[in-house]
Amino acid sequence: MKDNKFAEYLKKALDAKEKTQWEEAVKYLEEAIKHDEKNYLPYLLLGLIYKQQKKWQEAITALEKAVSLKPDQGEAYKILGIIYKKLDKLTKAIDNFKKALEFEKFPEGKAEILFNLGEISFKRNRYNEAIKFLEAADKLAPKSLNPKILCRMGEAYLRQKNIKQSIKFLEQSLNIEETPEAYCALGIAYSLDKKYREAEKYLKKAIQLNPEYFDAYIQRGIIRSMRLGKKHDGIMDFKKAEEIKPHWIVYFLLGRAFRKDDKEKAWEYFKKALAFNPEDERALLEITEFLITKGDLKTAEKVIEKLVTLMPQDPEIYNLQAGIKKLQGKLDEALSILQKAIELEPNATYYLNLSLIYRDKGNFQRALDSISKVLEIEPDNPEAFFRKGELLFNIKKYDEAIKCFEKAIHLKSDNPVYYHKLGELYLKQDNLKKAEEVFQKLIKINPSYAPGYYYLGLIC
Repeated sequence: MKDNKFAEYLKKALDAKEKTQWEEAVKYLEEAIKHDEKNYLPYLLLGLIYKQQKKWQEAITALEKAVSLKPDQGEAYKILGIIYKKLDKLTKAIDNFKKALEFEKFPEGKAEILFNLGEISFKRNRYNEAIKFLEAADKLAPKSLNPKILCRMGEAYLRQKNIKQSIKFLEQSLNIEETPEAYCALGIAYSLDKKYREAEKYLKKAIQLNPEYFDAYIQRGIIRSMRLGKKHDGIMDFKKAEEIKPHWIVYFLLGRAFRKDDKEKAWEYFKKALAFNPEDERALLEITEFLITKGDLKTAEKVIEKLVTLMPQDPEIYNLQAGIKKLQGKLDEALSILQKAIELEPNATYYLNLSLIYRDKGNFQRALDSISKVLEIEPDNPEAFFRKGELLFNIKKYDEAIKCFEKAIHLKSDNPVYYHKLGELYLKQDNLKKAEEVFQKLIKINPSYAPGYYYLGLIC
């Protein structure tokens, strides 16, 4: 009688589950458990139902009970793996998928588990590992799973910048089944290969298959606005993406699209992007540089502070932060911050910037010492010789300054400012002949440089 009651409630539960009557199914399964507490099957079914209802913790509890009653139950381990993957608890997902693989008997089941392991490796940016799992899955998979596997393999190769292999697997996937994901990835692959018209074509197909495909609009908008000269069309793509899902990347890309032609509109969009508190370093860096050119140093200072927290070991961030402090006239702070950049990476650019801060503080000797560091690292740096010439000019060491300006011109003969400063110095020494020669050369290399004509007019 006990067995009959168990079977009766189990059948009722299965019928209710088939009709998606979840609460009824749960009620019957709980009754079945009362008649056979040691049977794993009701717990497995409860796990499946709770998974459908997105009651993740209840599903986990039921499935863990199922495997405790029947430790060789691969299906329960597989479902646990899927749930943990969904919850982004990837280590637990891997453990359960490996257990499932140990007990799975059928090739189709093994293929599904290997595919999931490949997806986790992909998510962890372990692309070689992902490809190995996916290749193993592909050998065992039924035809219905093949396009997903091939698409993910194509995406893994794409992340590795192996464009040829990426295109190969994405096209294989599309030959079996046309999916928006494969077309979108193929569009990105062709974009990286600088075949922008082909990229646009495949992204269009992705959008035709899924008119709400956020990523496809973003990618096509980038190609149109930045590569194909279709700025208006690109903006329309970004705005469509905004309708689908307001996201910082949409507003950042809209800001970038308007950056050259309409700084105020660009700032409106960048401001919206910042409201999402993004942590993308490249985007924040670009917004900081935009704010500096706009002259909004106060906001630039706030954004760069966030970048420092995100990238505390990146010397370039400290260099940029020091530049902002210098523009604000906070020279001592700029000096302290730039020293951090130099500690992380003692390169020529940072020492050159250090010399400019010391110069602005009126400490010309420290500035010259910093220039010496630049020339130790880069003996043929024309800007270093030019800045050294300026410093020597300031302390009235004119002959040494002339040598530095001449060296700068020798190393970079197309910079009009170098000739300008050298010509001014000759004028200061009343050496009109030399000054005239220098300004004549300046006009020859840059006929549109107005100060050259002004000084020649004074001399003549």
